[in-house]
Amino acid sequence: MMRTVWQGVAARALGPAMALDSAMTGAALIFGPALAGWLGVSVSPVAPLLVVAALSAGAVWSLLGLPVAPGPVGRGLGAGPLRSAPLRRLLVVNGLFVCAVTGMDVVLPSYAREHGAAAYAGWCLGALSVGSVAGGLVLGAVPALPGGPGRRVGVLLCVFAAGAGALACAARVSPSVVLLVCPVAGLAIGSVFAALRTTGGELAPEGRVTETMSWLSTLDLAGGAVGAAAFAQFAVVAGSGTALVAVAGVAVLAAAVGWIPERAPQPIHASGSR
Repeated sequence: MMRTVWQGVAARALGPAMALDSAMTGAALIFGPALAGWLGVSVSPVAPLLVVAALSAGAVWSLLGLPVAPGPVGRGLGAGPLRSAPLRRLLVVNGLFVCAVTGMDVVLPSYAREHGAAAYAGWCLGALSVGSVAGGLVLGAVPALPGGPGRRVGVLLCVFAAGAGALACAARVSPSVVLLVCPVAGLAIGSVFAALRTTGGELAPEGRVTETMSWLSTLDLAGGAVGAAAFAQFAVVAGSGTALVAVAGVAVLAAAVGWIPERAPQPIHASGSR
């Protein structure tokens, strides 16, 4: 819903706005758990819940005050997002990407435990988030690339796939090297999320932006669930190092699907043949 609101309040700078959104989300994933843990230990176990309730109410109140004019409402099923081939492909890319990211989150703690460095588990996940925040702020400021709205997604997915591959290679060395590479592996995560949302908004049929964002969020949940279940089991069966290689493979697959070019329509001759 918040990503839909961005379409109205930052239409002229949607790319940087989505990048800022992803960077702030990454920062919240760092400071939110830290704040909740400190409140639960130092103040009261109930304190984090009260803070969550207050922050949620404040966020809703702030959104209600935004001067966003309602857009046109799509009618019928013919203009739905799933009727659009580019949007269907974007949903597949989104699911694969989130599957790979969740795979990293699941496998890295398992890798740290396997190699006697359980204390590194939280640090590795934090380093991924730090890299994501930094990348969202830096890469989000890069102007859009020519060649269509999906080109930026393809470039950033290649950066993410390269980072995932570097992480899989580092796992063959030592946990310390993995920790050093984690910020690099997370560099494109926030930017890819931002590019996917921006592209989804650009490709959404008129009056269907909210529905398009809902489908992207649905694929977030589906990709995350599949990634968590599949890679957790894979790490148990084949080892966490091999599981990280599989994560890199899914990242490469997401980049490959994201780079599929649009097919230009073939000319139709008078005889009816192409």
